[in-house]
Amino acid sequence: MNQDEAHQLILDEGLGPDGVVVLLRMGDDPGPERMARIIAATRVVFEELRGAEAVDRRLAYALYGLACYCESEVVSWAGRGHSWRRALTDRELPALLTAVESVFSGECGDLTSDA
Repeated sequence: MNQDEAHQLILDEGLGPDGVVVLLRMGDDPGPERMARIIAATRVVFEELRGAEAVDRRLAYALYGLACYCESEVVSWAGRGHSWRRALTDRELPALLTAVESVFSGECGDLTSDA
């Protein structure tokens, strides 16, 4: 995946009407393949922005949405008795949160583990 594809995927998934944020808000599981692509895109963006002083505002907002809203929706639905796939809650979501944090901090979290 190249940088342009990674940016577009993050924008679509974080801000788009058919993105993973909306999907989770509806209580639907995005599936392991989709989560893996989002995490991979975030890793590409991390490498691209390593050492950068600024992040594009729309990209930053999409990344924020992926980290903040995805987690809060999963927690909210779980609190209402919804059962999520173990890989989503135990591996994929934490990997996404770490990848987004790495983009903002400029420091590589554990981006080596597969989701």
